[in-house]
Amino acid sequence: MLCTNEIAKIYVYQPQMRIQHVRININKPISTLDHIYNTDKTFIYNGQILDKQKTFENYNISDGSKIVMLTDEIYKNNKSYADRWLHITRDGDIFNERIEMTTNVECKKEIARLSDLKFGKLELKPKRLLRAFSQPIAQNYGNSSSCFVHSSIENVSNSNDQNRFSIHHSNSTSLVLDFPLNCSPSTDPLPVFW
Repeated sequence: MLCTNEIAKIYVYQPQMRIQHVRININKPISTLDHIYNTDKTFIYNGQILDKQKTFENYNISDGSKIVMLTDEIYKNNKSYADRWLHITRDGDIFNERIEMTTNVECKKEIARLSDLKFGKLELKPKRLLRAFSQPIAQNYGNSSSCFVHSSIENVSNSNDQNRFSIHHSNSTSLVLDFPLNCSPSTDPLPVFW
């Protein structure tokens, strides 16, 4: 049985995705976190990249510590993004304060309340709602209103941004007009939709 001083509850923060509360044994290596997450990850703590062979105790990771987790793909392809997180975590007090605010239940409720108010006002005016959500889409994909009709989206391996897409318009769809003409109106009832 493990002693209570060997068990620590830490926060693992994956930027723009989630914050997870994880219980760990501080005498185990950092690589034990790889068993929790499917893909290979890079872990950052106090402005340094953690060596997966060392233990949590080697880095003085204790109860309540906050670790940033990046996928190896992002770490290798986007060094400036990783450097930014190294810089942010170097100042531990400010970083810890930000994480505490996002994990605080009262702050979560207030953020949810404010977003509900914001979107509630938008829902009252459908034109404004459409405009609010169509502008970012038009900026990302061009101002063509037909860009979503008959288009295919595929990933682009861009080292600066993992979430960009390219759109290739397909003009292979054609209109077929050679149907036989009906002599009389149809007597089949229309389907009921309720």
